[in-house]
Amino acid sequence: VGEWDFRRFTEIDNNAAGHNTLVINEAFVDDKINFSQLHYRKGTTEVVTGVDLHCVKLDGSDVYGSGRDNGWFDSMQRYFCEVATGQYVMVDSFHVKQNRKVLELYGSLYGGPDYNEGSVHSELTVDEYFHTPSWLDGKDLSTMTDEEMAFSREKANNKCQHVDVELDADGVALISGCA
Repeated sequence: VGEWDFRRFTEIDNNAAGHNTLVINEAFVDDKINFSQLHYRKGTTEVVTGVDLHCVKLDGSDVYGSGRDNGWFDSMQRYFCEVATGQYVMVDSFHVKQNRKVLELYGSLYGGPDYNEGSVHSELTVDEYFHTPSWLDGKDLSTMTDEEMAFSREKANNKCQHVDVELDADGVALISGCA
């Protein structure tokens, strides 16, 4: 697969919209294909420690176009920090690129879709999509088989844009708020 081979973008579960990550709504084509993350770019990981805090830093700046004059973000980092044994907090930090140029990508030469932003957006709408097993919310999992709990596109909500965090003495609960 080469840098300009966008065939994988033809699938709804492509790229940013199919993962637990930041999604730029202006990067959608027909509300199915998303060009938030740029093809053929790599992120980095590193362990970061501070005052009684141990984190893993995932840097996706290049993935979101920091090295391009038409990229979405100057920087994008995600931190996973352990706050207690086995309990973690996830924090996203990003900065939208100022004075960016129009993003145009041409994948049709290889059988994939093209993307043309048209004009530079003065604002970007950034969501965090989680593909979660929301069809399991509120159900007694102890009586269900692995097959009943397995991911099902028919049962799943299309995308989840919000997760409520509930902290108590027993730990942290993440509850999806699916659209």
